[in-house]
Amino acid sequence: MRVLGMLKKKMQSRNLDEEDEEDLVKPTQLSYNELSSGCSRRTHAGVFFELLQLKTWDFVDLNQHENDGDIIITPGLRFNESPDTDTSDNTKDNQAMDNQAIDDEHSVAPDVITDFSSTTQLQF
Repeated sequence: MRVLGMLKKKMQSRNLDEEDEEDLVKPTQLSYNELSSGCSRRTHAGVFFELLQLKTWDFVDLNQHENDGDIIITPGLRFNESPDTDTSDNTKDNQAMDNQAIDDEHSVAPDVITDFSSTTQLQF
């Protein structure tokens, strides 16, 4: 969660204490365009993806007032928490879903066409 660490350094906490004088000078929100200016397209896309993950997990709130406009980043409910780095439960869940997908794949009705060799590929 590199982006979360960067956001914590650059943005005020949601639950600001009077003792946190260092945080008082930080802004309460950040602009995605300003945050990612000067980055490569790859980094730009990676930051965007991680922001979506952080939003899903309530670490940040994201607002966009117009289509194709700037995204405003503000601290979410869990902004001060450390991200859960223990993925053992997630790994077990993912393995169970993969096993279910394999079982489903092998139980396809015989009249279903499963040959996708004639499909075209998109080129970017």
